Formats: sequence, C-alpha cells, structure tokens
Amino acid sequence: MNNFTYTYSYQPMKKFLLLLVISLAIGSCKKSTSCNVNSIEQLPWAVNMVAGGGSCLIYGGAKFYSYTFSGEQVFYFTNLLSSNSNCVGGIYYCSGNKLSFSEDESREFFNKRKNEMLLWSKN
Repeated sequence: MNNFTYTYSYQPMKKFLLLLVISLAIGSCKKSTSCNVNSIEQLPWAVNMVAGGGSCLIYGGAKFYSYTFSGEQVFYFTNLLSSNSNCVGGIYYCSGNKLSFSEDESREFFNKRKNEMLLWSKN
C-alpha cells in the first residue's frame, strides 16, 4: 500500500479573493460630486457670479439652472445678452469648476440633461 500525501495550495484562490475584495472596496468608494442643492444660496460662488462679482455684467434674462447629467447635479448659467463670450454662460460642477465640453459633448448635455430646476433669474 502506498502512502501518498496530497497537499493542495489555496494560495491562487486566496490571492484572487483578496484582489476581488480590494477591487470592490475601491469601486464602492467613488467620490460623488453631487451636492443636493435646491437653492442658489447654497452655492457662494454662484451667488457671487449672478451678483456680477466677477468681470461680467449680468443682464436681464440671465438664468441659473440645476440639472442632473450623467448622474451628477450640475448647474447651467446663461447670460445671453452679454457681448462678452466669456460671460454668456457655462455649465458648472457643485464646486464651481466649469465643465469644458466639445461641441458634441455640449449637444449631448442639452439632449440628456434631466430634472431642470430654475434657481435664479434676473428680470
């Protein structure tokens, strides 16, 4: 009778499971940039912008909206009567950072934006 001893190594499976757990943990820690704003007063940078605190004059008809786009709350400012192209408008994150869109990406924003909420307008 032969006495054979079999030893199994579970090291590859342990490494796989550890990698899987780490991957899931990192994926679930994705930082959300959504800020759940329902009033322009919650965004000091926006209050400053619509008050003309920058180098732009704010004209009648200017508006500041909140939208959901790609799962995030973003803000759209429009000041169409301005002759300064830098003051006509833009799309912003909650932080006040302006989104830079190509023409195609801009078209996608206007086609896919949801949950429009007017937060401010100038008469």
